[in-house]
Amino acid sequence: MNLRRLLPLLPLLGLTGCISFERVLYQIDLAAGKAVFIWQDLRGTGSGDFNDLLEDYVQGEAASKEFPRAVVEKKFMVPDGDGLDFELHLSFTDPAQLGILSWDAEHPYRFCAPDGLTIRAANADFRDPDGCVVWKAGATSLHIEAMRIDGVADETLLDEYKRWSLFRSKEGLKK
Repeated sequence: MNLRRLLPLLPLLGLTGCISFERVLYQIDLAAGKAVFIWQDLRGTGSGDFNDLLEDYVQGEAASKEFPRAVVEKKFMVPDGDGLDFELHLSFTDPAQLGILSWDAEHPYRFCAPDGLTIRAANADFRDPDGCVVWKAGATSLHIEAMRIDGVADETLLDEYKRWSLFRSKEGLKK
């Protein structure tokens, strides 16, 4: 088997301060060269972590630095029920730009959960002995749901988002 690690697919927000999340959804359309990654139920210790998320990922270039060979199409925060999500939309010309592993010619797509995550569900053809999910040649889309192993204990960042959103709307009214 020719197993190549192309670029690690990182649990992006785990790298920012103390921000944690419950799960990550990876939706990759191979034919269109588009991907959407959604970090669900963002949590932290308050305004400092929210500001890191806002300044580094939503308004800043941290997402582009994490995926330097892909194009960041858009990125934004989304309130979702009792939690706050972060969505990252990417375009790519080769799955290697997203860190998808190549296993062999018959199974060109292999995804292994990043450290601290476990794969809960996927539309893969099978799991290999390492717990990674693998797709056969001809796959047109990859869908993966990964959960944090250690759970999340911090407070939701939704309240910080609501305060920021309210402040932003009041600032817009002053103009």
